[in-house]
Amino acid sequence: MTQRIPDFGAVKIVAGKHKGRIANLEDIESRSGVCYFGSIVFHETYDLIQLRYLQPVTTDDLWTRKDKIMSMVNPFNSDYLDPEVKLDLLFEYHFIYNVLEARWQTAKEEFARGKGKRVFISHSSKDDDFARWLAVDLGNLGHRPWLDEWEIRAGHSIPKRISDGLESCDVLIVVLSPNSVTSGWVEREWHAKYWDEVGGDKVTVIPVLIESCEIPILLKHKRYADFRISHQEGIREVLESIQSFPNAVIEP
Repeated sequence: MTQRIPDFGAVKIVAGKHKGRIANLEDIESRSGVCYFGSIVFHETYDLIQLRYLQPVTTDDLWTRKDKIMSMVNPFNSDYLDPEVKLDLLFEYHFIYNVLEARWQTAKEEFARGKGKRVFISHSSKDDDFARWLAVDLGNLGHRPWLDEWEIRAGHSIPKRISDGLESCDVLIVVLSPNSVTSGWVEREWHAKYWDEVGGDKVTVIPVLIESCEIPILLKHKRYADFRISHQEGIREVLESIQSFPNAVIEP
């Protein structure tokens, strides 16, 4: 499944002198894209980047780059940073922050809107960051991620809300890590959906591996989506599985 470059908006640069940066693609000219390193409204620094050097950006890409920029502009960093370079990075940071905020809101709206596949994300609380940004990616691709922090409020019965989420989901993603494979709570969640799958004729449990760990016996026969090397590749594999369902949302 080919990852199509968007016509505009956030992209990741994977080669050339700007490798690793997140850019704001504003226009496409022949085989190059006009990329600003920040919002075009506030920052006018741009460059022409070959389209083959661009790829769609995942939420993990945004989060990782945001953290790296913060490290680079940290005043306690011993490495000298030219003021103009620092300002350029801060504009990029501001753009990334706004994209993350927009994606977060879109993901929550997709769940409320009731379209796409209902995806329950079973994970250890110690892997909250990964689960959160996976949910954001899936929501921005048109699916309906169920995440405990979005769906369980003060005063709610936790077991009841989780049971309702499991009952209504089309597919369950179980996040595999050393944290989750020792969690009895996570095991109960995916077990409930696993036995539904055994009694039916369609895949309902998709394992995703984020850290090397001992794979549970009942999941060893399944192919997992591997996020250990590439978040982009992991997302691609998850989408392929979800889209194998009838009426799946087509990748943008």
